[in-house]
Amino acid sequence: MPWMGTFHGICVRILRRDGAAISIPPNFVIYDEDDRQGLIKQAMKQLSIGTDKLKPRAASAAISKAKNQLLSPSDYAASARFPFQQAVAEIYQLYEQLLADAGALDFDDLLLETVRLLRDHSAVRQRYQTQFKHILVDEYQDTNAAQYQIIKLLVNPRRNICVVGDDWQSIYSWRGADFTNILNFERDFPGALVVKLEQNYRSTGAILEAAGNVINKNQQRTDKTLWTAAGPGAPVHVQAAYDEAEEAYIIASQIATQVATGERDYSDFAVLYRTNAQSYAFERAFNQHRVPYQLVGGVRFYDRKEIKDILAYLRLIYQPN
Repeated sequence: MPWMGTFHGICVRILRRDGAAISIPPNFVIYDEDDRQGLIKQAMKQLSIGTDKLKPRAASAAISKAKNQLLSPSDYAASARFPFQQAVAEIYQLYEQLLADAGALDFDDLLLETVRLLRDHSAVRQRYQTQFKHILVDEYQDTNAAQYQIIKLLVNPRRNICVVGDDWQSIYSWRGADFTNILNFERDFPGALVVKLEQNYRSTGAILEAAGNVINKNQQRTDKTLWTAAGPGAPVHVQAAYDEAEEAYIIASQIATQVATGERDYSDFAVLYRTNAQSYAFERAFNQHRVPYQLVGGVRFYDRKEIKDILAYLRLIYQPN
């Protein structure tokens, strides 16, 4: 049966199967972000590093970035120049000891240790290279240094790899993704067939033109000419807002104005947001402007159980009788 999953899922499977070669027991525990921060707090306490000087979350992010760049505690310490980095280097060293004592790996270790296993044990590497006849990778532009090395170690001499990605859509550099992985694909795998999918089925010509004008400022990028059969469409309008509350207010007022003048109906509008937490600002603005709305795929902010409970307590305080 073919293997299919995330990088982390595949790595767990490999490490449980062959991790003993690098002294990782098959029953290792996986620590999530909460577990990691708890262990970091423990390390900071032992090192007498106060949370008022260094936030555990910041230390966690720095350690995660180091691991995704394949930097060991000693590697990180060697390049630490600033007080923050030097403190993190101490925490990183002790954190790794505490992880080992607990028989645990964190999410970043799943990638890091798989690289170490495949790199240092040729018999294991060759077995997987033989097992995997084809390697398919989606969203290649969002791979980090560790994932990049795993791919290169799993590809066999026949270069049995197919990736899908678009450097123009790389948005996770803050999480360690390196879009140069896809820019260097032809260098890494000479003779690769590159197929450019330049027809866009989602957007209008005006949107593509605006996006192209932005992306053309990138000094490192692939050259593509996007086009669409959807026609030019309406002009792109950009509105700057001070914060999410002002953003929601502007949108709600524009909807209310266009409906009041008969230019549009309420059903002509849709508001898209990235996370459910952002719905509150829009719901509040819509209620202020008396704009009716339907929340799709979620529960209205004021209809959520915890919010209704809080409101009930507030009403009781305000009107105890």
